[in-house]
Amino acid sequence: MQASATPDERSSRTIAALGDVLLRLSVGGMLIPHGLGRLFGAGGQGLARNGAWLEANGVPAGELVALSLGALELVGGVLIVVGLLTRPMAFAVAGAIAISVLLHWPNGYFWLTGGPPSNAGRWSIVWGAAVLAIALRGAGGYSLDEFRRRSLHRRSSR
Repeated sequence: MQASATPDERSSRTIAALGDVLLRLSVGGMLIPHGLGRLFGAGGQGLARNGAWLEANGVPAGELVALSLGALELVGGVLIVVGLLTRPMAFAVAGAIAISVLLHWPNGYFWLTGGPPSNAGRWSIVWGAAVLAIALRGAGGYSLDEFRRRSLHRRSSR
């Protein structure tokens, strides 16, 4: 039989779960408008301009790829925020962000270019690390994934 958690252990778990929520809200919350901008131009470039940029950078079928990326950012962002299917969504988003890093990398990493800062994927690296941390850690305690896990556990223990 497992001993009951001490108040300190419960407090540590609660704080860690709140950290998971904060990370999911910030990362997912930034993915949602990014996806909207890619898809609809809401504060972004829209499908046509994103598609043209992708094709100019060697990606075939740029508009279709932009549509796929925008849908992944929008749906992935929502699911990450609520903590549903968190790990698979976060891994998929991390893969898309890795492509972003590769597309921006030829611009030169900003402190190595000798000129003004360029994108060069540095923010993609930061966001990629954050979403990969979510993928590795999971949704955490305050999430729909955890709710589903507890519900399944209760049913199986009856």
